[in-house]
Amino acid sequence: MLSNTDPPDAEALLRAAAGDQNSDVWLFTLFGLNATMRHSKILRRRFDEVDWENCRVWMDRAKAGARAQPITPALRDALRRHREGAPDQDG
Repeated sequence: MLSNTDPPDAEALLRAAAGDQNSDVWLFTLFGLNATMRHSKILRRRFDEVDWENCRVWMDRAKAGARAQPITPALRDALRRHREGAPDQDG
């Protein structure tokens, strides 16, 4: 899910995360690699905060103040797929 220019370590990390017994570990890892956000901020994100068209996630309580955090298209696409299977389409 990374680009061809990403380091092999990132690919290895994603492969390991995909093999974890908790399926959310892979998405968390992808988020961390593609959004440069603190882990606590990643865990609080909701689907209704994603600007799907502009590849951004709204953060209303960030250390630097409220802002739209850029995300990569790869992360946006993974979030869309994950949302399709989620019981709460906004959560």
